Amino acid sequence: MTRVFSATTTVLGTLHKAAKAGLVVLGVAGLSAPVLTTATPTMAQDQEISEEHLRLAARYAELSGANLLYINALNAQRRDLIRALASTNPDVGPTITEVTDEAYLEMADATGPLFEDIAMVYARQYPQEDLQVIVDFFQSDVGQRFLETRREADQEAFEATIAWGDAISVDFLARVRELLAERGIEM
Repeated sequence: MTRVFSATTTVLGTLHKAAKAGLVVLGVAGLSAPVLTTATPTMAQDQEISEEHLRLAARYAELSGANLLYINALNAQRRDLIRALASTNPDVGPTITEVTDEAYLEMADATGPLFEDIAMVYARQYPQEDLQVIVDFFQSDVGQRFLETRREADQEAFEATIAWGDAISVDFLARVRELLAERGIEM
């Protein structure tokens, strides 16, 4: 089956703009959909996946922000690379940051295959009828407010997690050095 998504071009453009807008981590919101049906859930895995089914799954991925997983992962790798390379080569730290940011922006455009895979996962998990209800909800005023609030909350939670991780990594390294020093190894 040919995987053609009318939303793909728009989504990739959005991701690229987001990546260029300051190299920030984007919040991922709404990865789990609210239960919107009263019927016994049917796994879509038992259904043939039509182009419309796949289109709805792609739209859900776009609306929920699940397609931003690649950008989040890539940005985390960018940050870790800068930290690792600049700490061992402080004399070229600014150049390392500049080159790493350049590579990040180039690679931020490579989301197409991942986006298609995410849409296929959703298409297999949700019957087409459920995806239509989910997409309709997220496109509604209430759904849009939910997503906006959720994205902000997720972004703040993610930033707090990063800050905590950065702080704990300093303490962790200090403790490892202390334990090494107790064994006669100075670092």
